[in-house]
Amino acid sequence: MVKIGLVLMLVTGWLAERLRDAAAWPINLVRDLPVRLGRLLRLLVYGVTGLGRLLADLFQPKPAGWGRTWRGRVTFGLHHLGCYLFDLIGGPELVQFVMHLAIPTTPLTVTEMHAAATILGPTALRYGEIRVAEGGVLRFIFRANKGRAFALWHTVHLPEGSRSDLSLLVHEITHIYQYEQLGSIYIGEALHAQWTLGHEAYRYGGSQGLKQAQREGKPYHKYTREQQAQIAQDYYRLLNQNDQQAIAYEPYIQALRKGEF
Repeated sequence: MVKIGLVLMLVTGWLAERLRDAAAWPINLVRDLPVRLGRLLRLLVYGVTGLGRLLADLFQPKPAGWGRTWRGRVTFGLHHLGCYLFDLIGGPELVQFVMHLAIPTTPLTVTEMHAAATILGPTALRYGEIRVAEGGVLRFIFRANKGRAFALWHTVHLPEGSRSDLSLLVHEITHIYQYEQLGSIYIGEALHAQWTLGHEAYRYGGSQGLKQAQREGKPYHKYTREQQAQIAQDYYRLLNQNDQQAIAYEPYIQALRKGEF
């Protein structure tokens, strides 16, 4: 009887999670429509303005690197356009629904919410929507990516056994905060940093590097998406160790809390 009760509890929990996933699409489609539409409209204005500049430049002498600069701007615009359209139709919720069919998910615990809220703030993002995914097909993914945790939209994907590392969870929830502030573009930006910079995409020089950056006037938004999340992760770790090095992080953590991406 105990085994039957346990199976029923697991099945009920799985069904409840899938119903929640299904409901997230229409709810977020309506709730997030103004923000997502606003991002798209701002991009279109940027595109029209950029097109005007391009036409004007065609009749001017071309400086060195002119073509490379414009290719970069076009790539930037197309990447943002694709992400904003994807968000507008509720793509993140639909993809998560499908992914969660093959990956067990659970909500954040009170302890995990508190850890993230300590760094990001208690109302920074919709903590109740965040899910932690472990096991299932993720076992094969983590074999391929060497056990690197990652966050897609409102889901943190963790290698089994790593959930007790709250600093790692803070890192990944910072990516979710990036998503809520910027939309799906954070994924491409984080991957681009990983592919082009390798491990340097995460490195920022520690507390000494931040002190130097502050003296030079380097703002938080100039760091890569991975560096931004690593700063939050390291700050959480130092804070819980009562390490005085955490003081150097505070100006950047304040910028993070303000959503200065």
